[in-house]
Amino acid sequence: MKSWHDRIDDVEESDDLIALAREYLASWSPEALAMIPEQARPLQVKGTDDLAHWHQRLVDCYCTGAAKGRESELVRDMLQFFAFALQRAAELRGVPPISEHEAATRLFSERSVPKLFTSAMTGSGEQ
Repeated sequence: MKSWHDRIDDVEESDDLIALAREYLASWSPEALAMIPEQARPLQVKGTDDLAHWHQRLVDCYCTGAAKGRESELVRDMLQFFAFALQRAAELRGVPPISEHEAATRLFSERSVPKLFTSAMTGSGEQ
């Protein structure tokens, strides 16, 4: 059986991507889904804008530590699906994919949070 990531890559139409996201959510048991904190728990996906909405909610939940232990693992798993689906939605709209190198360059650029955080911690950098 293909992984969810491979299935996302195989999608050629936005409607098929939404159908796949619905199938993904339906594959979760009610018990596992209930472990996702309520503010980040996707209940339905109507369109590609919902992919972005739930992705952001999951990011916020994961980064703030709202989920602990097993809950955090489940949030991370769901976040991974929504991140891949959101990227594929962008590709289907004609936005070119971001290479791993380009993503790393953006993450660690002079204006990125890691650089700014490091500068703040050391007391160096622009004000």
